[in-house]
Amino acid sequence: MTTPFFSFKHCSLLLLLALCPLFAGCGPGVDEKGRHNIRGTVTYDGKPLTKGEITFSPLETQAPSGASRLGGFANIQSDGTYSLTRDSGLFEGTYQVGVRSYKLVHQGSKEDVVGNDYDPAATEMVYLIPKKYESSSGITITVGTDKNQTHNIVLEK
Repeated sequence: MTTPFFSFKHCSLLLLLALCPLFAGCGPGVDEKGRHNIRGTVTYDGKPLTKGEITFSPLETQAPSGASRLGGFANIQSDGTYSLTRDSGLFEGTYQVGVRSYKLVHQGSKEDVVGNDYDPAATEMVYLIPKKYESSSGITITVGTDKNQTHNIVLEK
């Protein structure tokens, strides 16, 4: 099943992401040294996921009051690994994990979009894993006190 690349949902998300720096930069500075380095491997059906994004949304966190960002985001590398370093890491707490993996194809031919060959009006997004993993997967991680942590994410077919 394919989905048009730019839907109302995607445009709303892009607008929200564009406005985030305006709100994050306001207010007093907060000591965010409590962030932890997080890394791991994302697998789907026993194999490393070779592309995509992973998000961490806080369910409960030990973040200091006024922290600029509570959750986290990382790109999945071609070997299935991801990492959040201390500047972009997570505070102690429990996080909902979301994973999205897709490719862009030309409408009609279904050939992969490569390089500058991108035309939003003629491009479709094809999900490489079930869309359920994007937000309501039920997968959670708990970030403890160790400064360097590994959290491997296993997705089943």
